Amino acid sequence: MNQKNILCFGDSNTHGYNSKTGGRFTVEERWTKLLQRKLGDDYYVIEEGLSGRTTSFDDPVFEGLSGLNAIYPCMMTHEPLDLVIIMLGTNDTKDRFNANGFIIGKGLERLTQKAIDTHAAWRNKPNILLVAPPPIHPDYAKTAVAGEMGDKCVERSRALAKEFKDVADRLGCHFIDAGSIPGIEMYPYDWMHLSLDSHRIFAEYLAEQVKQVFELPFVLVYGEKAVGEKGSREAVSPGAGGSMIRYALQQKAEVLVTGDIGHHDAIDAAAQGMAVIDAGHYGLEHIFVPFMAEYVARVSDGTIEVIQAEPDFPARVL
Repeated sequence: MNQKNILCFGDSNTHGYNSKTGGRFTVEERWTKLLQRKLGDDYYVIEEGLSGRTTSFDDPVFEGLSGLNAIYPCMMTHEPLDLVIIMLGTNDTKDRFNANGFIIGKGLERLTQKAIDTHAAWRNKPNILLVAPPPIHPDYAKTAVAGEMGDKCVERSRALAKEFKDVADRLGCHFIDAGSIPGIEMYPYDWMHLSLDSHRIFAEYLAEQVKQVFELPFVLVYGEKAVGEKGSREAVSPGAGGSMIRYALQQKAEVLVTGDIGHHDAIDAAAQGMAVIDAGHYGLEHIFVPFMAEYVARVSDGTIEVIQAEPDFPARVL
């Protein structure tokens, strides 16, 4: 199986700026390297962080900081890619760009759409994880960077998580709000760069999210008009649920979520007004494993050793 290539595209918090020393955290201390360790040899984590990088703005003071201009050559340099993680936005809050959270979100949307459209860089299909950076702490105003950032950066940075989540929803991307991760904190030397311990915490959290992103590479949807409508009545049948179609229809289900559905069975179900989401036999049954492990451990009161296998999708999408 090929390694999954993950491009981490960001600013100084991806570059590893250490605001305590004014230098850079070592390779072994940065979250990108720690993420590589957590994920193991099946993944290859690529660090592309540049201090001062924005989502889309050309900086009038420093050269080459627009993420929009850099994303294509970065992606093509490291192709084929299986996942791109984008964590930007803090530098966009500087006064010299005069952009509120909504406008910064639009910049991220342009950047993300460009990444999606860089078809030659993707191994299979676009797969992007957007990360809203932790907001700037108000005490930044007491530090040496106050003049660089201006008066409104705190307010603007607090608006990014909502705007970025909206972008992720519109473009079909994964999303993380780094500011909501327990234990994440900024060094007090400028209140906008991750502390040493926060690099570790972020990497540990991100590793779990990345594994979830890769657990199920695809689903098949039949009768998609019924999917996602508010108030839909859903039926779920883990494993191969073809025999459950008639029962789901009898219960007036609007969506059946199952696996290993025959093509003609699914088409017939859709013709009768019920959408079918085929997540594959493994796609649903692997979800059962942690629940069963927890149940056995609980009812046995620790007298039975429970060994839980790691999720490992048994096929590869070509």
